[in-house]
Amino acid sequence: MAARDKERHPHFPLARPLGIEEAHKRICGVPAIQEGAIGYVPSFLALLGLPHTEPVTSVYERDGGRRQLRIVSDPTLGVPYGHVARIWLIWISTRIVQTKSRCIDLAPSQSAFFRSLGIRGSRGDGGSIVRYADQLDRLCRSLFIEINRADSPPKFENHLVARKGPLFGECLRNGSADLVLGQLLVPEEYFLECTQHAVPIDLRAVAATRSTVRLDLYMFLTYRLNSLRRPVRLPWSALLAQIGIQPPEGNAAALRSATARLRPALRDVLLLYPEARVQMTETGVELRPSPPAVPRREQRCG
Repeated sequence: MAARDKERHPHFPLARPLGIEEAHKRICGVPAIQEGAIGYVPSFLALLGLPHTEPVTSVYERDGGRRQLRIVSDPTLGVPYGHVARIWLIWISTRIVQTKSRCIDLAPSQSAFFRSLGIRGSRGDGGSIVRYADQLDRLCRSLFIEINRADSPPKFENHLVARKGPLFGECLRNGSADLVLGQLLVPEEYFLECTQHAVPIDLRAVAATRSTVRLDLYMFLTYRLNSLRRPVRLPWSALLAQIGIQPPEGNAAALRSATARLRPALRDVLLLYPEARVQMTETGVELRPSPPAVPRREQRCG
């Protein structure tokens, strides 16, 4: 019985931080599959991510040039944002690939659920568990509209991460640690997106990113570098825009300041993706075709 429960509710430490250097050593020395550290993220959100901070409206737009993302949220909750929402997105997508099922079994109780994910902390207003529950509710109750202008004619695709499930925030606020959460049901379209097009990532790298900028850089590079056929040069302004940072147009000082903050984040990410062939220059970065962050022989075994 214990073994069966462990299979249904595997330990998945989302909130436990990992140092950059420690993660680098483990990524270089131990295959991800050996540590159960293979995760997945849908390709459209690896390329165009969630907002870094809370938007002031219930609609958020990210412009990636030929591809755009619009998020329409439940106005009573708001748009999912920040590092926590990204972590939930990775967890849901990874569980879909691992189980090959649209029904994600949750732990027997809310306490067991958050404990299995390595999330501990206060349940009061502003506590870490409340913050995680809030972002999970936001993510599961938002519509993601992907627009692809590279196609002729341009096309749109609507994505829902979840179709039916518990109200995590309300379950948490009712104060019962033994409340049964049941299942999270994902739509067929999102199930196919994850099982057919998801980008494999190393969860040890995710645990070491700690910030939305580093995590967005990591997800973008794992997707983009492996799909390149020839080298591509991006100015710093384009790389910043790719991860949702857009200094005021024509403001050279703001661009220099944003670039100065981006450089150390990119150096950290390159330690977490040792196979990445990225060269930083004074004016930007050169991206070269690179092996995937997770070797292909391991990608569907995690």
